[in-house]
Amino acid sequence: MNSAGKSNTSQQLKLIDAMQRLGVAYQFEREIEEVLQHIYDSYLDGDDMEGNIYDVALQFRLLRQAGHNISYGIFNKFKDENGSFKKYLIK
Repeated sequence: MNSAGKSNTSQQLKLIDAMQRLGVAYQFEREIEEVLQHIYDSYLDGDDMEGNIYDVALQFRLLRQAGHNISYGIFNKFKDENGSFKKYLIK
């Protein structure tokens, strides 16, 4: 996925999150399901969930809430060899 695609995905996820928090997501259920299905299909096609930990965590939460099977292993890239989160994330 190119940089523009990652940015677009991040923006879509943030919009979905905002709509859920505002309580209006029910009005866009079909559109949200389509976006999340597309993101999930990209994940299954081998596109890694890239980005900062916030974007990966948001993607993980939204996909899990929608019933998609996403492994918590996507967070491994943020861990060191001891299994702890990397120092730069803890600050």
